[in-house]
Amino acid sequence: MSDPTPSLATARLTLLPDPRLTAVAPLLEERLELSGRHVSADNFASLLDPLMTRMMMDAFGDAQAHEGLVWLLGPDGRELTLAWQTGPGTRDWPGTRLPAGSGLHGLVLASQQPHCANQLYLNPRHDRELDRRLGGVLCAEVVVPFYIARQLKGVVVALQTKPAADAPDPSGFDPEALEEIELLATSLGRLLDYRLLCLALGVEE
Repeated sequence: MSDPTPSLATARLTLLPDPRLTAVAPLLEERLELSGRHVSADNFASLLDPLMTRMMMDAFGDAQAHEGLVWLLGPDGRELTLAWQTGPGTRDWPGTRLPAGSGLHGLVLASQQPHCANQLYLNPRHDRELDRRLGGVLCAEVVVPFYIARQLKGVVVALQTKPAADAPDPSGFDPEALEEIELLATSLGRLLDYRLLCLALGVEE
């Protein structure tokens, strides 16, 4: 009797470099870097397609985030501007700016390492003004660096909140949630690189 379990293919796809493309590779890399420098909070949404948007929505949902945010650095690197969001508490935030060197955002940008924190409201330096703007209490945050065209462009952030100080805490972010947001930032960056290359070449995706 044959085994009904399908076997995984072990063949490896090998493609030889095309000399015609190899000759222009440095030009393509230069154009991608230039295009990446021009991506900003003002034009970020125009680069997104339904696949990217769905991917972001699913990733924040899988991480159990109440709010999902993409913050992009300004030209001088001193400020972050909110370029994209999902979630009821930050619906009116697009265009909001904050200092790039403050809080967890600043730590992640400086170290280029992801960070996860729970029970943030227990920190004596917790920003109560942020709670007011969220319409609740910020409990947990994941912040990961975000790259486009091999350039550090900002951070991808997931938030968990609760409606009031005496309300039960949400589940908090675990290592799997951190990994989910890291994967999102990497995948989104690569998709945007591909989109920028297609735009540079005048090729339909």
